[in-house]
Amino acid sequence: LQERAVGETATVAGLCLRPHRPPTASGQVFVFLTLEDETGMAQVTVLPDVYARCGAALFGHALLAVTGVVEARGVGKILRATDAWGA
Repeated sequence: LQERAVGETATVAGLCLRPHRPPTASGQVFVFLTLEDETGMAQVTVLPDVYARCGAALFGHALLAVTGVVEARGVGKILRATDAWGA
């Protein structure tokens, strides 16, 4: 993920760590999670439209694969999910 350019599409897979849905004032559901594999960790943000389609996979599988768009966040990069499925 860190080697990809901002705006590129990437797919990452790994053990899903700490998925959480913090409350929002708007009531929309955002999910933040970390995927870990043998190369390190990737931070993933799931927006409400993707959660509506893929929410069951996010909380129903310990191993996940996520496709999304690479975004800059602080000094690193994150993945804004466009699709997710249990592995």
